[in-house]
Amino acid sequence: MKLNNKKKFAIICSGGSAPGMATCVISFVKKCMSEGVTPIAFANGFEGLHDNQIVTLSNNFGLNFLDDGSALIGTSRCSKFREDTKYRKHCVEVLKRHGIDALIVVGGEGSYKGALDLAKLGVKVITIPATIDNDIPSTSYTVGFDTCLNTVCRVVSEVNDVFVSHHGIALIELMGKGCPDVTVRSAIANNATYMVTKYSKLKPEGFLKVAKAAFAKGKPNVTFLVTEKLYPSEGDKSLKAIAKWLEKETGCFTRHVVVGYIQRGGRPSARDRLLANYMVNIAVDQLLDGKYNKAICRKARKTTSMDLTKAVAMKRKSGNRPLVSIFNKINQE
Repeated sequence: MKLNNKKKFAIICSGGSAPGMATCVISFVKKCMSEGVTPIAFANGFEGLHDNQIVTLSNNFGLNFLDDGSALIGTSRCSKFREDTKYRKHCVEVLKRHGIDALIVVGGEGSYKGALDLAKLGVKVITIPATIDNDIPSTSYTVGFDTCLNTVCRVVSEVNDVFVSHHGIALIELMGKGCPDVTVRSAIANNATYMVTKYSKLKPEGFLKVAKAAFAKGKPNVTFLVTEKLYPSEGDKSLKAIAKWLEKETGCFTRHVVVGYIQRGGRPSARDRLLANYMVNIAVDQLLDGKYNKAICRKARKTTSMDLTKAVAMKRKSGNRPLVSIFNKINQE
């Protein structure tokens, strides 16, 4: 065991919950204790940090929750942290009061920005990407995305069972905060009729054209997978309204199905559990080596890190556009 008894590292989970957050916390405790570092957790994200909501940790903390889909220590979205400088400075004071040497922030895009705000105030931070949306530009995969994708594939399959029976049309709306990764990959995996993303948005008449073409080919049902927040906008109807219109035009059983928060739960997949462990171990190692203000990322099958400021400033370059075009073209031929 390394002699790092004077070191204290803390961890928080922030933003929307994602399967694998609990794995991150448990791995953090085990790794810190194996290195002689005192692990500390604050419940409920930046809000819990501000309010000094310390969670008691021990070597056996959370071991009965290894397959838990929750954040285990709680998470939250904290608008006050983003908007109020005094709020952020108080968080820094809480960390100083407890003698915390560094903070690991587990979360998504907003959490990365919050971590960078703390870094600017002198806190040594490292971020771990955990979000079902997979929308952090600095990493190819985020903790929670794979589990979410598996959940969506199962739900879409079960919805298809119903609509095959009724020879119907399903407009299935998926979470993703506007990022189409879940929609694109689950559409391919489930062989959906059409994926509706920001690259392939349809007017009501477009839905009708796709549905008629599919039925004309003898398909028993039609499945549209739709990225959330596309409808209603720019004068378009809501998906519920489009579904009602389609039912009237086609005479087919048609429904708007919202998968919703089930995407955020469930037992983490093996991939997410492994990714969480790899990332936490590297994060703690980097802190022990005096490296901080970093974002842990997965690139080209390697888990590594990059400068946090650069990670936050990165713009997402999606490889989804050609996939969307090819998939929808093939399915319409």
